[in-house]
Amino acid sequence: MRHVRYLAFLEADSALVEWHTELLSLCNFLYRKRFSMTDFMLVLHIAAAVLFIGPIMVATSAFPAQIFEAKSGNATAQGGASVLYRVTKVYGFLSALVPLLGLVLFLSDMDTYGSQGKFHASILLAIIARVILLVVILPRQRTALGALGMLPESEASPDEDKVGNWHS
Repeated sequence: MRHVRYLAFLEADSALVEWHTELLSLCNFLYRKRFSMTDFMLVLHIAAAVLFIGPIMVATSAFPAQIFEAKSGNATAQGGASVLYRVTKVYGFLSALVPLLGLVLFLSDMDTYGSQGKFHASILLAIIARVILLVVILPRQRTALGALGMLPESEASPDEDKVGNWHS
């Protein structure tokens, strides 16, 4: 009954009420099923992977085409390249949640995960991918945007923002 009174309070926004109802249904379902903390961490890990890693993959793969179009003066491509850089940057940092949750999950059930090499390899690949994103991809995207004068003045450094070869 408490939920009904709370939902009546939120009637002004029917979409919010619908979302809250679905969330309460999910919480009741999870409570009845008696999920363990490991199950909960696994759900969080998978959800974070879908929500954060997918957009990074799309943004990093679409950026080169947009920056080449932007180089030719296309204003739409300039905006697109700028948005793709921001998506890569923000989601790149948020995606740190995926390997962290994976590591917590790994350490929480060492009997299951500790003896399987695929989980060790997965953690290693996540670390390698993160280093490539932070050390190679983001600096190159930033340099390309800076060379075209598309960075905000607070981020721009004209001495460093020079691209020698646009095809590498």
